[in-house]
Amino acid sequence: MKKSISELEKKINQAWTDGDMIGFKQMSDELLEMAEQDDIQEAQISAHNYQGLYHNRFSNYDKALEHFFAAMKLALNSTDTITKSTLYNNIGMTYGSMRIVEKSLEYYLKAYELDPESCELNLNLGFAYKEIQELEKALDYYDRAYQLASNTGNKKLISWSLMHAAITNTLLGNIIESDRKLSIAMKIAKEIGDEYQIAGIMFQQAVNLKKSERYDKSVTKLNEILQRNEKADNISVVRSVYAELADTYHLAGDLQNAYEYKCLQLELTEKVFNNSISDKINILQKSHKQELEIMEKQQEQIRKEIQHKELMLTEFKKAYSNVTGIGQVGVFSAKMKEIVKMAEVFHKDRNVPVLIEGATGTGKEIIARMIHYGNDELKTPFITLNCSAISESLFESELFGYEAGAFTGAKAAGMIGKMELAQGGTLFLDEIGELPLSMQPKLLRALELKEIFRIGGNTCIKLDIRIICATNRNLALELEKGNFREDLYYRLNTGKITIPPLAQRKEEIAPLAQLFLLEFSKEKKKSFLSIENDAIKQLESYAWPGNVRELRNVIERATLLYDDSELRAEHLEFLNHKKSSEHSSRRIIIDFPEEGVDYSEIERRIFQKGLELCDGNKTLLAKLLNISVKTIYRRKL
Repeated sequence: MKKSISELEKKINQAWTDGDMIGFKQMSDELLEMAEQDDIQEAQISAHNYQGLYHNRFSNYDKALEHFFAAMKLALNSTDTITKSTLYNNIGMTYGSMRIVEKSLEYYLKAYELDPESCELNLNLGFAYKEIQELEKALDYYDRAYQLASNTGNKKLISWSLMHAAITNTLLGNIIESDRKLSIAMKIAKEIGDEYQIAGIMFQQAVNLKKSERYDKSVTKLNEILQRNEKADNISVVRSVYAELADTYHLAGDLQNAYEYKCLQLELTEKVFNNSISDKINILQKSHKQELEIMEKQQEQIRKEIQHKELMLTEFKKAYSNVTGIGQVGVFSAKMKEIVKMAEVFHKDRNVPVLIEGATGTGKEIIARMIHYGNDELKTPFITLNCSAISESLFESELFGYEAGAFTGAKAAGMIGKMELAQGGTLFLDEIGELPLSMQPKLLRALELKEIFRIGGNTCIKLDIRIICATNRNLALELEKGNFREDLYYRLNTGKITIPPLAQRKEEIAPLAQLFLLEFSKEKKKSFLSIENDAIKQLESYAWPGNVRELRNVIERATLLYDDSELRAEHLEFLNHKKSSEHSSRRIIIDFPEEGVDYSEIERRIFQKGLELCDGNKTLLAKLLNISVKTIYRRKL
């Protein structure tokens, strides 16, 4: 078995080298399954490390960290310091990709304690210290990396170390020393024929010329890089050169050329971003297809993987839609424009908790995502937790996570909680009004101190997260009833957005309906292009208890049932039936026979009638009956 595992690992490493991410993932899954079945700890560590590298490659950083930490947990008692150092290094690399530099540096230093002779690790420490502007320390690690690479004769790493030491010298103002190191690095890079390093060295030489105010020579050097790389289609190099040319021309006073190269840079940036997303979608689609073919042999395991792939694919498609303008949110009233402006303001300050109030279906999560993403190309996580969907006994472990063996039934590797998963990004607590009273002081403490402990753990975990909450309840009223703590309410209420129901925004009904009509017409390959006036009047006369979500569902139903160039009133006839049936059925008749009444039966009928009125939505039912969602779930409806 160990021989077959060893052969499989060689194939996995080759797939990584060849850039075959589909093969890499499939073989990593196979390795993990084999290792767990035969309880081979060393192979489990390798498999989790491969999985972490795969997810890190596709910017799925939370999943990457989950695998790296799982591998580290298995390796903690191992005497293999190189393996542990590699895992710490990979964790530091992932935090670095998430722009959480302090965490990145923390794990790089742990790796360094175990393997100070690693040239790659010294380079990574140099990168991290340069990022936090501790340039002298960065230079020390780059110089050490150079010495280690020289000892092994690795010319590529020698050139790489010299180049980054030169860049740091430039930042320190030591241009002469920077030029000296660049000259040596260039000689080595040309010996090994590494065009990418040659371009990087020439680029820094151009930067040094610019800083010495020798603008003409800097421009000449940059144009030389372009000549070497434009034909080779090295987009990342060309984009950097365009940006540097724009800056150099600007400093030289040539604003026309500065403007032209800035435009070229922006154009190329958009192309790079679109290509990146398209490539990832293509890889995921191919992977998805291959996994479907294996489904008959490994039904349960593959089903879970497909669900994960579909989620990633959806997220990439959403990102692509936003880039191309397809995924824009319709904002058609003064009130909603005001709410969007408030979301933009709250986006700029991650320290301000935001509370979003509004009825079910008004788009609270959309506004929460607008607060998180803003107009930036954020890669930080947006983690959601629906407070009404989790039992009170599981709430603390979901929010804070737990260590291995923390309680009966706990996962062997422990679990990272939602707060920890949201590091560097946003935790969205939906239906915050359903948060158990017992959990409210614990959440408040985490918000106030910005730190948590996992269940069963002794390590304090510092938090760097934005908190956004949403509720369809009136929390001020819940406060008076004693269902919500006053101190937590005022902590969450720092930034507040109230979304009015659709019935109070009638001017939005027609344009939103038109937006949904075009969307579903395209999706279902129908001919609808517009909405006739009678149909608009019909839509505007309806009360929309389900708000925007209900409007969207109504338009989707109409496009499913009919096909025309124009949405007509007769296409919405079912809406009239719904309105009249709701009016006639909002009552129940109770008999009082002589032998007495069965109260449980009356209660059951009330709940059933309420569910009919609320289209099966138990959150709306709770609001209608003025009780909690948990009470409804306890009735096991």
